Amino acid sequence: MTYRSDSDIQVKYGEIVHINESCRADLHKHRRSPSDRKQHGAIWMVSNCRTESNREAYVKELRKHFRVDVYGKCSRKRKCEPSQSKYCYRLLQNYKYYISFENSICKDYITEKFFNALLYDVVPVVFGTSNYKDIAPRNSYIDATRFSSPKELAEHLTAIANDSSWYNSFFDWKENYSVHLHPWMCDLCKRLHQQRSPIRTFPTDLWSWWVPKASCQRWTKRKGFYNIFSK
Repeated sequence: MTYRSDSDIQVKYGEIVHINESCRADLHKHRRSPSDRKQHGAIWMVSNCRTESNREAYVKELRKHFRVDVYGKCSRKRKCEPSQSKYCYRLLQNYKYYISFENSICKDYITEKFFNALLYDVVPVVFGTSNYKDIAPRNSYIDATRFSSPKELAEHLTAIANDSSWYNSFFDWKENYSVHLHPWMCDLCKRLHQQRSPIRTFPTDLWSWWVPKASCQRWTKRKGFYNIFSK
């Protein structure tokens, strides 16, 4: 039972589901244009300052071309504790983007950094090997790994930020979807009550499955994104 999709039981940090017609109509009636009240570029709340993905080096380069305000233990000036509290997330209302960079870029590894950001009117900028398009609505996030450099990503973020219609289009999905915690305990309970439950993972080869086959990546200024375990 892990976060991996090829586990017998997947423990996801969140999920995005369709909402019914009555809720959709009510949400649409009360929605505002997010770009009307946002003054700043991107915000990054972070406490792990040295990571396998080397996200800190990427953000350092990104900040040369686009404003990113850093909060948390990795910031000298801006502190907000606890970082995952509603009090801290209130800061997001002033920013156009939220840096949802994972500390490890590995198969299926998407944490609360992504799902929590989707609850607010801010566009997540993601940084992971997961296939986000399979779990999130189209045009609900921006994938940093799709750009050749932090500078190219910065140019894209700037272009969107300067076009209110384009920026607001990143919230159209909220008329049809909602974000929730994943009920993994229900999946576990269901599996435990099955007479014969199919097993997909093999403990005898757990290391190979969990580490090399996770396709973990790291970013460096010289190489860009590369597979940590490739020969």
